[in-house]
Amino acid sequence: MIDSLDHFVLTVRDIDATVAFYRDVLGMTPEEFGEGRLALKFGKQKINLHRAGHEFEPKAKTPAPGSADVCFLTATPIEAVIETLAQHRVPIVEGPVSKTGAQGPLLSVYVRDPDENLIEISNQVERPAFLGFDHLDTRVPSLAKIEKFYDKLMPLLGLPRKKKSFVDDAGEWHDVMPDGTYNAIEYYTPPAPAEVTFFIGFIERADTAPTLTRIAFRVPRESLEGWVPTLRELGARNVEPAADLDAYPAVFFEDPGGTKLELTARMPA
Repeated sequence: MIDSLDHFVLTVRDIDATVAFYRDVLGMTPEEFGEGRLALKFGKQKINLHRAGHEFEPKAKTPAPGSADVCFLTATPIEAVIETLAQHRVPIVEGPVSKTGAQGPLLSVYVRDPDENLIEISNQVERPAFLGFDHLDTRVPSLAKIEKFYDKLMPLLGLPRKKKSFVDDAGEWHDVMPDGTYNAIEYYTPPAPAEVTFFIGFIERADTAPTLTRIAFRVPRESLEGWVPTLRELGARNVEPAADLDAYPAVFFEDPGGTKLELTARMPA
């Protein structure tokens, strides 16, 4: 029902001192309206001022100077805000500090106005864009159990390139050993101009127990049901479609070594 804030009221001891602070420090614009009323405009909102003991009706049940706690958003970098506060000898109560606003993360400083109201001045902080996964590495107890399975599965999922490697005890990757020994396999997307290839790696470690972690691959929705017999033919274990494919379109399964996997066709809401 409520869309936005139009104005709020501050009850203050000294109108002139309040106007000076919000005008000179925070850059608001004083505006007269009605019969002797005064407001401070900023953006598409305003603050209406009441002098304590001489409030306009109707008013809050218990209006009192110094009882407000307000957050203002600014596009001015918080470093410049701090400089402005210092120029006007306004002490910072706290900050810069990370906070959470109505639309996401904030970087804020706190000050007090002439009535000791707590004023938070904030920059909205953009959430970093998720750029996707670069690669995945997972440990398996035996390459011999799973290599032929992934040799057939990965090309069907768009990872047709394969590389064998040797990973030492320190986790360093090397080419196949001179005698041909390898303990890691990687499957890659085809290289394309100006693109980084995605890959998934399987590293043999004999003491690895099948993990409860599940690796999910995205597939087209129209192909999902057809994957059930395909996975069984490839040797996947425990192939089970989701109970309600309309609510959550996915097929769950395990590789021959017990690693849990999923094919999902989730779409934007």
